[in-house]
Amino acid sequence: MIIEEICNNFISDKILNISHLGDGHINETFLLETSKDRYVLQRIAANMDISKLEYNYNIYSEAFDKNDLMYPKLIRNREGGFFYTDTAGENWRMYKYIHGDILQGVLAEEIIYEYGKGLANLHRILRNVKAEPKAVFRDLHNLKKYYEKYLEIIRNQKNRSEYRDAHIEEEIEYRYEHINHSTVNLGAVIHGDPKL
Repeated sequence: MIIEEICNNFISDKILNISHLGDGHINETFLLETSKDRYVLQRIAANMDISKLEYNYNIYSEAFDKNDLMYPKLIRNREGGFFYTDTAGENWRMYKYIHGDILQGVLAEEIIYEYGKGLANLHRILRNVKAEPKAVFRDLHNLKKYYEKYLEIIRNQKNRSEYRDAHIEEEIEYRYEHINHSTVNLGAVIHGDPKL
C-alpha cells in the first residue's frame, strides 16, 4: 500500500512531499508535507501491541493536556481510532510535526540544565497519571533494570570519562534508593528514550 493511501485514512490534505524522518530503532517514521501543514506518519513495529499503545496514549495525553505540555497528539483515523491497519496487517499512526532542534555533541551547561528541567517536569507529570502504563515491550518501564544496567556500565573502567561527575552519580544512587523504598511505585513512569 502506498503512503498516500494510508495518509488518506487520517487527513484529506494532498501530500506534496514524503521523506524519511530520523533513524529510529523501533518504528519507521516519515515526514509528510502538505500545502497546509507537516505531519509525522509512523509504521508501528510488528511486535508492538497497539491496544497497549492506545491505552498508554490515553492516560499520558490526559496528564499532558492538563499540564499544558506540548506532545505529539495523535490524529484519529476515519473510523475514530488512533491507529490504522493496512491490508498487509501493518499498523500506522499520525500526528502533526513538532519542530525542534536536534543538538548533538558536548553541550553547554546551561542547555544541559534546561534539558534536566524539562525531563524532571515530564517525570513529575507522568508520576501523576491516573493509571499504571502497560509495557509495550518487556521491561520498557522497569526502573530497576535501567538502574542495574547503569551500574554495570559505570563499573566498567573502559567507560570512564572526563564528563562523569562523582557527585551526580552519588545523587542518582541516593534518589534511586529513595524511590526504590517509597510506597509509591515510580518504576513505571520513566521514559527510556527521552526527547525534548
